[in-house]
Amino acid sequence: MLYLTKIRNAESEFTENEQKIADFLRANVSELKSVSSRKMAKQLGISQSSIVKFAQKLGAQGFTELRMALIGEYSASREKTNATALHLHSSITSDDSLEVIARKLNREKELALEQTCALFDYARLQKIIEVI
Repeated sequence: MLYLTKIRNAESEFTENEQKIADFLRANVSELKSVSSRKMAKQLGISQSSIVKFAQKLGAQGFTELRMALIGEYSASREKTNATALHLHSSITSDDSLEVIARKLNREKELALEQTCALFDYARLQKIIEVI
């Protein structure tokens, strides 16, 4: 699972310091290349070990692994967004019949649903169902 998704899914369980870290990472994901755990700790007013423990809580070996993964996710997301935007705007042409336009729009909706389903944390959902 993607780290940004893990952060979003676990947010309600975060301590105050973990929430500070999560907020910082989301707000600064595009600039993470130049952020060290020491610099981040100083800026947030928390210990460097809190940042490392946060990364480990999400399943990373340490902050460096989390930071690199987030940078990769951000880059991939931007590329995908750009490709999707280009695809959406160039998919339908003035030569398309109404039937073709309807099919293209339907396919876009299917892709959106597939992408949404890919974000589900089914294990967590199952635990919630068991509790209920």
